[in-house]
Amino acid sequence: VIFRFDQGSLSIDPLASLWRGTLISRQLALRGLDLTLVRTQDGRITAAGFARRRDPKIVPWLLRQRQGTIHSASITWHDLKAGQGPIMLPQVGLEARTQGDRHRLAISVQLPQEAGERLDLAFEGQGDLLPWAWSGELYLEGQGIQPAFLLSYAHRPKLKLTNGAIGIRAWSAWAKGELGGLKGD
Repeated sequence: VIFRFDQGSLSIDPLASLWRGTLISRQLALRGLDLTLVRTQDGRITAAGFARRRDPKIVPWLLRQRQGTIHSASITWHDLKAGQGPIMLPQVGLEARTQGDRHRLAISVQLPQEAGERLDLAFEGQGDLLPWAWSGELYLEGQGIQPAFLLSYAHRPKLKLTNGAIGIRAWSAWAKGELGGLKGD
C-alpha cells in the first residue's frame, strides 16, 4: 500500500480523456490521506512504496491534473539523508491547479509541537515540474518555528538554543528549477 485515504472523488473530463488517450480529470479531491514521504540517501523524495516499483506512472499523472485538493492529510516525513527519525505532520492541506504548463500550489502544514506551529507555502510558476524544469515564485511563511529543533535536525551541535520561537516570511524566484533570488523578513 502506497497511501490510504478516508474519502476521495474524481471528476473526469471525458472529451479531454478521449483526445489525449489517457484519463484526464477535472478535479481530484482526497480527505484523510495517510502518506509516508521518504528522502533517500541520494536526496530523492519518494512516497514509501514507490521505491519498490520500477515505473511509478501515478506521479506524472497526478502532476497533469487540472485541479486537486487534499484535506486533513497525515504525512510522515522520514529523512534518511539527514539521518533523522520520522516526523509526523498531523494536519496537511494542499490545493493545486494546472492549466497547460502553468501551475499554482498552496500547502498548509500544522507542525509537530517540537518543531513549531504552522508552515504555509504558495507556488506559482510554469514549465515541466518533472524533471525540475520550471520557473516561478515561491512564498513561505512559518509561525512559531522552533530554531532549536531545526538546528538539531540539521546536525549543528555547536549552535545551542534552549528556547524561543521565530516567524518567517520568505519570497523566492526560481528559473529552470534553480534558486535565482531570495528575500524575507
